[in-house]
Amino acid sequence: EYVFVGYKLQRVLYDYAQSKGLSKARLTELFQYPRGSRSQTGVIRHEPGHRTHFHVRFKKEPEENRDNS
Repeated sequence: EYVFVGYKLQRVLYDYAQSKGLSKARLTELFQYPRGSRSQTGVIRHEPGHRTHFHVRFKKEPEENRDNS
């Protein structure tokens, strides 16, 4: 659902993804950067204290969509 990292690290990741050919539309969908650390957009978002690590938040899948085999 979300990846929380420091805003400065987002720029590094954004620039790398752009250099690998990600479209502007995909970059906009994925990254909060360059809209500012207070923007509530993007999967990859700023969280204070996350300069050296990141957190990934997974959305729980509804019970009816799980494979019960």
